[in-house]
Amino acid sequence: MPGRKQHRPLIVLATLLSAVFLTSGMSKIADPGAFAGAVAGYGIWNDRGRSLVVAGLPLIEITFALALWSRPFRFWAAAGLVALTASFTALVTWAWMAGLRIPCGCFGPGELVGPSTSIRDAALLAIEVIYLRLCSKY
Repeated sequence: MPGRKQHRPLIVLATLLSAVFLTSGMSKIADPGAFAGAVAGYGIWNDRGRSLVVAGLPLIEITFALALWSRPFRFWAAAGLVALTASFTALVTWAWMAGLRIPCGCFGPGELVGPSTSIRDAALLAIEVIYLRLCSKY
């Protein structure tokens, strides 16, 4: 079927993005203390803001990852991921450029912000934009 082949890139990108954001969200839920420490390291949220980020961000990531597979919601999930990832990219790039030696908080403890974090996030953002564009076509 020719129509199915046209949807293949959409399926491949949805699989990739879902895997990334399910992994990210689940790693934050698995170790909320490490994630809270990473969030605190940025120094831009007060206690209430940190609590909201720590509690809410993993659920948002997981919700968007799953919504990519629902035709009525996939465009909006992709748009949400673009907004999230653009924010993440700006934040980790700011922290790196400011010389902060802090964990990024992306996929669990251990990874410090730096050029590789910014590049990875920018590449992920590009993939999301492509997916978003495909969603508007199919």
